[in-house]
Amino acid sequence: MIDICVKNNNTVALRENLSNFRNFCQHSSMSLLESVFKYLIKENNKILTEIENSSGAEKLTRLLSDASDSKHIEQAVFQAGDASPEELLLLANCDIDELIQRNSLLPKINFFIETYKIILDTLRQNSRLIELYN
Repeated sequence: MIDICVKNNNTVALRENLSNFRNFCQHSSMSLLESVFKYLIKENNKILTEIENSSGAEKLTRLLSDASDSKHIEQAVFQAGDASPEELLLLANCDIDELIQRNSLLPKINFFIETYKIILDTLRQNSRLIELYN
């Protein structure tokens, strides 16, 4: 199930399934739960490595760290399709290839971040897995 959620970038199903699995393993096998979390961390790290290899670390940093207002407008216009004349002018003056690449990377990066939040929240709630949490 983890592989399916990672492949589809589905954090909602991942959170739900991990919660159910944690409840199942809580009283019987903590080592199994720990191994599942270690596997999820390994798979999650593969996502970031794959992104860095495909687009380069410096380009990835530049795409994600550019938080100017015009970039947010460009992204919103690109996704929504409805644009005011001012937004169309901003879009006309941007690098469309960079915008397309940024919009293709953001779901993967958001999944990466959300997955680590899920892992930390789940581990934080269980005192038996405090070593893995640390």
